[in-house]
Parts: sequence; structure tokens; C-alpha cells
Amino acid sequence: MSLDTKTPYIECDTERYFSNFTQILIAFWFIILKVFNDVFSAVPPKAIIHRCPTNVTEENSETFNCSATGNPSPEVAWIRSGEVVVEDGAYVISAIHRSQKGTYECMAWNGIGNNSTANCTVDVQCK
Repeated sequence: MSLDTKTPYIECDTERYFSNFTQILIAFWFIILKVFNDVFSAVPPKAIIHRCPTNVTEENSETFNCSATGNPSPEVAWIRSGEVVVEDGAYVISAIHRSQKGTYECMAWNGIGNNSTANCTVDVQCK
């Protein structure tokens, strides 16, 4: 009778398991960085008026321009007397009338913090 001195060998591929574990950790780290960047790089909107025609002559064409900073990129609209007149940064009045004098408001929003507004007051002179 002979004794089998062979010990069963269990293959253990530690390098492969270590590599998979490392890949999972790296992927998890990138997810954490992405969420952190999205949350902490968010910036509330800030409305900025670039062109505000203040003293204009009746029947002239006038252009109002505004933009906004923030992250995510804000939307902008021009508002007069509580009504949206255009959902864009550029507002053109082809022949302004005296009835259109008053305060125009550029409003910016992006879902972060409060909306931001900047005002433009227009005085229309008789022709």
C-alpha cells in the first residue's frame, strides 16, 4: 500500500482578483469625483445687461442685450410689467413708442439658488 503524498493544489489567481478590485475602486472614485464636481461647482445665476438704451427717440429701433453667468448655464428672458416679452438675451423693438417707456428686467435662472435680475430703465422722447 502506498500513501499518496500529493496535496491537492487549489489555484488562486490573486493578480486577477487584485486587478478587478483595483478597477472597481478606480471606477467608484471617478463616480465620487463626478458627483462632487457636479454638486460643488454649481453656481447661481447672475444677470448682466450689456446694452440698455436709456434715452431713445420715438419710432427708432432699439436693442436690449443681456446674458448670464452660472453653472449650469442659465436661461435668460426680458420681462416688462411682469410679462415675459422675449425668452432670449436679445430683445429688439423695431419702432419704439412712448407707451413702451419704463423698466425692463433681464431675468436669469438655472435652478441653483435664486433667480437673478438686472434692470434697464428706458425713457422715450418725442420725435
